[in-house]
Amino acid sequence: MDSIEDWGSYTVNHKCHGCMTCCVVAPEIFEEVPEHSGGLGTSFTRVARDPQNANEHQAVRQAMFLCPGKAISVVRPAKIKEKTLKIFDGFPRLLDDDVYYVGFDSAGTFGASSYFIRREDGQNMLIDPPAVDAELLQRLHELGGIKYLLFTHKDHTANQEAWFKATHATRVIHESDVHWKKDFSPFPVTADFEVKLRMAPLEVQTLEDCPELTIVSIPGHTAGSVFFLYKQKFLFTGDSLGYSPAREHLWAFRLQCWQDWQLQRRSLAHLRTLGGFTWVLPGHGIQHRFASAAEADESLQKCLSWMDTQASGNTNIIWYILFKAMRMSAKNNYELKNRFKLWIADNLVLPAGAKRVIPTAVMPSWQLYGLLLLPLLAPAMLICSTNRLSILCQPYATLCK
Repeated sequence: MDSIEDWGSYTVNHKCHGCMTCCVVAPEIFEEVPEHSGGLGTSFTRVARDPQNANEHQAVRQAMFLCPGKAISVVRPAKIKEKTLKIFDGFPRLLDDDVYYVGFDSAGTFGASSYFIRREDGQNMLIDPPAVDAELLQRLHELGGIKYLLFTHKDHTANQEAWFKATHATRVIHESDVHWKKDFSPFPVTADFEVKLRMAPLEVQTLEDCPELTIVSIPGHTAGSVFFLYKQKFLFTGDSLGYSPAREHLWAFRLQCWQDWQLQRRSLAHLRTLGGFTWVLPGHGIQHRFASAAEADESLQKCLSWMDTQASGNTNIIWYILFKAMRMSAKNNYELKNRFKLWIADNLVLPAGAKRVIPTAVMPSWQLYGLLLLPLLAPAMLICSTNRLSILCQPYATLCK
């Protein structure tokens, strides 16, 4: 294609591990892959169609840059004569009222989405801060600066120190998700946070400076996971709840459940008692606006019913990091050694309950371990079969004498 209107062609490769960033910044181009819909090394997202204009091409560029797994590959490069924009032109992006999607997602927070709340009284808030960038700092300064750095849970604290040094904003996190000292954990030390919320499971609090912001304790993903409900309209959910276009309803992330799936289900059921919301703004996954609070509640009920069909338990975060690392290290999923690496990552590393929700083709655990034990059991089975055969042949041997 020689036309200057050729905006290129792209694909999502096997390095994808489910952060869904591409679906957030370029929803027209990328889509969620349903669970168990493909073969070995299948990605969590895929390209629905090629970009068709400058705006969509820019969105694809942003998705490629922001993807923490670097899982988007160019099939055919774009052939255009227009001036190329900067990657983050248009960010922060206004969603509704005074709430913005920030962009600038970072690998340190697993590609989590960050949100900015601009308030008339200047009590502005940055939720789950992304990578620090001089241009972003300037833009947020022009929007009134930042008074609070809010964290939905410990997974999204990687950039907290840099943001605190740049803004001196008050940092807020649930006490149960505070990381007190440096160790082998993937999370930074957060013991010096200015506000450590002491909240029992399902308890509700508000910030003194902002009664319009309700903080809800939602354990399950982590012990200290919280939701931020703003103006009874915007629900910031971290990694505990998102919207699934493939399922057409709200859902929770069974693969990334670090604490306890059943506890997370009970927490989300309690959410129905707290009043309405119409926007669901997750750390990972699609930002979704419902037509009404009643429609959102109906979708949440579908989520709870779906959660009942999933296995209880959790996924150890170290095993998830190993799963992610093995997927990303497979350089070419057409080579036998890399296909074997992907098979190990999807089938052996993940617990049975978690691997049920990934899109790749996986084996049931009992079949898998039976297959692995077969070489060890084969000699014993052969001996037993030989002995059994000799016993069966004894009567005939006697007759032949």
